[in-house]
Amino acid sequence: MDKMNMYEYRVIHCCNIRGDFELKPWPSVVHVFIKNCPQLRVLPLWPSLNTIQIINCPNIITLPNWYEVSSVELRSCSGLTQIPSWPTVYNMLIADCPNIQELQLLNTIKILTMIDMNNLNKFTCDGYVADLTIINCFSLTNLPHSHQITIYDWCPGICYPSYAVMLQTDFMIYDLEQELFAWLK
Repeated sequence: MDKMNMYEYRVIHCCNIRGDFELKPWPSVVHVFIKNCPQLRVLPLWPSLNTIQIINCPNIITLPNWYEVSSVELRSCSGLTQIPSWPTVYNMLIADCPNIQELQLLNTIKILTMIDMNNLNKFTCDGYVADLTIINCFSLTNLPHSHQITIYDWCPGICYPSYAVMLQTDFMIYDLEQELFAWLK
């Protein structure tokens, strides 16, 4: 395959890969999937990137400002301290990135899921999130405007019924233990 016309790029279980020198910024790459690369620290600026999934890469310290990315999934990236405000992101999932304390998104985000973001305490969005799901984000105390907010489990800073009245939105709070217990009966 001609590397200059590469469409999808997968990197899985590469223990020694570190970044820019090994991962080339091929201009035609649209989809990237990276999983279990413990030494990976830096990613290139893929100019045509549309979707990216990064899973269990604890030493990634920064992410480029990809101009075309519309879907982002970040799981278990403990080295990240911030996420860029990508101008075209529509759908984002962030899970178990414990060093992110602040999240600021642009108005293009429509679907956002945050899971186990235990140190996230400030979350702002320049626009309106259509569908926001939050699971176990116990330091979070504020939410942006959203049409539907679903909160599962432990989010003590925002789990109050009066918060729904303030936002004038659909607001659902679930306790996963009670839900599972009811299902097992």
